[in-house]
Amino acid sequence: RRPMSEALTRDTYSMAEWTAAQIRILNSRQFGKRAEALAEFERFRRSVAESKSEESTTRWRGLKALFDSAIVMERPDKARETLLRMVSAGGQLDQNQRAFRESEVWLARAALAKLERRKADVAAHLVRAFEAVPADIAPALRGRIRSQALSMWKEIGGSEEGFASLRPAVAESDDTKWKVVQRVMPPLQGVRFEGKTTFVNVWATWCGPCQAELPQVQRLHEMFRDRKDVAVITLNIDENPGLVEPYMKQRGFQFAVEFAREIVERDLKVETIPRNWIIDRKGVMRLERGAVMGEALVDDVAAAIQRVANSADPR
Repeated sequence: RRPMSEALTRDTYSMAEWTAAQIRILNSRQFGKRAEALAEFERFRRSVAESKSEESTTRWRGLKALFDSAIVMERPDKARETLLRMVSAGGQLDQNQRAFRESEVWLARAALAKLERRKADVAAHLVRAFEAVPADIAPALRGRIRSQALSMWKEIGGSEEGFASLRPAVAESDDTKWKVVQRVMPPLQGVRFEGKTTFVNVWATWCGPCQAELPQVQRLHEMFRDRKDVAVITLNIDENPGLVEPYMKQRGFQFAVEFAREIVERDLKVETIPRNWIIDRKGVMRLERGAVMGEALVDDVAAAIQRVANSADPR
């Protein structure tokens, strides 16, 4: 057999190290050594963040292991941060691989909801995880997930009859449409939302869907940069802000960037990116939606800005 390539050797070593880190964290927690567990968790987090692997499966395993460790450490902030990266992870996947990965994301959302004591969300996320698993490939896995979902459903007072009709709102497909919200935007250093209708986009350099969307954000910047009543800003959540300026220069982007990782994850509790909002002149978030691919974003945002600017009810 051929010797392992340098890249494969490095990836194999990384995955072994990550598995060992998980075990050390779990053991430290079980024996009450929280300080040791925290130090190991931080080393683990840096190792995954600094991984140079070009293999999507390796990156995914690292993120999944890191997410599980964040749950063990009872760190919902770090779990949510890692979940964002899991949702946005790319890679060449066949249909079954995509299905299993989708199921793992829903299981992760259920674990985070359980940590935050959101029992109804746990049941809904488990049902979505069950539905994502291919029935002809992993019936036993589907059965286990369904049992967990039913158990949680009964725990919050639901019946088996009600569970049979439980279909979580098709939030994934609805995420591509504007949703009416009513929420005061948290203050950002150096940013004033009052007095302008503002389009806000949340992104990261590592996010594939963000990379597809940002050229249209640049077009929006060019469209509105001379308007005194409209603003376009973006919120970046990269762990290393030093990556952003080279990324912007390389692509010729000139839109405003605010580093708001902590606010996005802690205060706004965003679970998927990109995320888009329209903020009214009083600094209140009025419309929200997920990714918009292609040139539709420009016309769609322009129309949404007009609705929010002209009406108290943007629907």
